Amino acid sequence: MNPDTASAIEILQDIEARSLARTTVVDDQDGFASLWAGLAFKVAGIRVLAPMDEVSEILILPSRLTRVPGAKVWVKGIANIRGNLLPIIDLQAFLGGKPIVTNRRSRVLVINREDVTTGLLVGDVQG
Repeated sequence: MNPDTASAIEILQDIEARSLARTTVVDDQDGFASLWAGLAFKVAGIRVLAPMDEVSEILILPSRLTRVPGAKVWVKGIANIRGNLLPIIDLQAFLGGKPIVTNRRSRVLVINREDVTTGLLVGDVQG
């Protein structure tokens, strides 16, 4: 097609036809069409994503934490959540940053991974 004589619509139709001729259909069975879901939160001002299948719950920081003597500074303590003991870890401090200054936006992400359940204290959950 000669661009000097073709209209803009004809050029676009030609591009579309050539593109469609080169496309391939990906079968969902190959896993390419499946969706990934995650939860966004901030650690030290950096946006991080956690897989939704590993986050079982999002909690407000419990008001009563039992301190663990001799524990690292990033171990905030143990919380009793509906009769289950949950270690609360300050993720920012664990990664080498300053401990989180908790506020009304602070949350605990309850993470289940390889049969271990832990609460990760984060500064802000974004969805």
